[in-house]
Amino acid sequence: MTISVRGFDGNAFDQNSIEAVGGRFLRTLVQLVLSGNYVAGGDTLDLTNAGGTPTAPTTVPSAQVRGIAQMDIRAISKSTAGFSSVGGAYSIISAGGVIPVPISAVNALKLKLFLVTNAEYTAGAYGADALADIVLAEIMWAR
Repeated sequence: MTISVRGFDGNAFDQNSIEAVGGRFLRTLVQLVLSGNYVAGGDTLDLTNAGGTPTAPTTVPSAQVRGIAQMDIRAISKSTAGFSSVGGAYSIISAGGVIPVPISAVNALKLKLFLVTNAEYTAGAYGADALADIVLAEIMWAR
């Protein structure tokens, strides 16, 4: 697993990263921690992995949800050499291509990185540029 999904503050996912939005949606804010190697076509993004600990095994809200209605990536650079500060972009790829993304598919999303030239990030170890970003994802869950 090259992407660890954690609470927005970098700790294990918990109720502090969940907000009720009206009666039909839940919003979660999670941090995607990159490590290891980037894979051509996009790195697997498994939202059932909340830091990989037995006490926090998932970032799927415990309330009944039908799947993901929307997902936005909001990267914050730690330095001027960060991937997002030099024009790089992060994109979520859903294999099924349907909304809401069903619960059965939240472990099979892809996070794809694009360089400023719209070329895909080079396969191999994540560089200092991508590791210099704090990558947050805001997820709207349909209830």
